[in-house]
Amino acid sequence: MRILRSVPPPGTETGPDIPRSTGFPVNWIDPSLSTRLPTFHFVLDESVLIRPIGGRNVHREQLQKLLHIGGLRTVQLQLMPLDRTEQPSLDGPFTLVTPKGRQQVAYLEIHTHPRLITGLEEVRVLAARYGTIQSAALTPRESLAAIEKMLGER
Repeated sequence: MRILRSVPPPGTETGPDIPRSTGFPVNWIDPSLSTRLPTFHFVLDESVLIRPIGGRNVHREQLQKLLHIGGLRTVQLQLMPLDRTEQPSLDGPFTLVTPKGRQQVAYLEIHTHPRLITGLEEVRVLAARYGTIQSAALTPRESLAAIEKMLGER
């Protein structure tokens, strides 16, 4: 599963004021909780990690949870740094899913109009865009180091 998000990824909500309901069961992300081991690739815009939604304590917990999730062997987490002058993901968040034995599909999250894309050409274009975004982002190791640095500044 390849995910481009402009909000924190599912499963990172924490604190008493943040809803616990997420788009993915936690056991899909944490391999110690399940025998199903899909892989997740997240590219997050750095701006979503700077804004302390929910307050400082919740923000710190979110960053800690991202470090944990990003360190799992089934997860690749990358940050798109703010200093990139060309940002190919300004059209909004999307998710690419390749179900076992099926063709890849895309899910667009555009305000109040979510859309499932199954057309081969449209999905191909989004997959190519994701590749461009992923290559412009920090490496997973650099991304985790950046999150650790943010935690140290909190």
